[in-house]
Amino acid sequence: MPSEKYRVPLGARVKPSQIGHYNFWYPSEKHEYVSSDSFICEKVEWQGSANWQAILVTAEQAKAYRSPIKVLWVEKNLFKDMVMAPRIRSRLKERGNENER
Repeated sequence: MPSEKYRVPLGARVKPSQIGHYNFWYPSEKHEYVSSDSFICEKVEWQGSANWQAILVTAEQAKAYRSPIKVLWVEKNLFKDMVMAPRIRSRLKERGNENER
């Protein structure tokens, strides 16, 4: 199954990963950043937090946000919006094309 790519927007709250209970990875409790650029990510199916969604990023992005692994965390509400964005854009484009006819 191909992975879905999503765009984290400029200004998003981002947390690096930290090792925690039973050596699982969790969002950092001490560090939080605001994204200075948008970047591409993939969803990671981890259950480390009720409010934060794990995302797979490049090593460069992980380093920029001081994460020891290539997994960062974004707010779950924001991630839901990121998932819906391509669908909404395509619907708006279809409407625009219909209106041109």
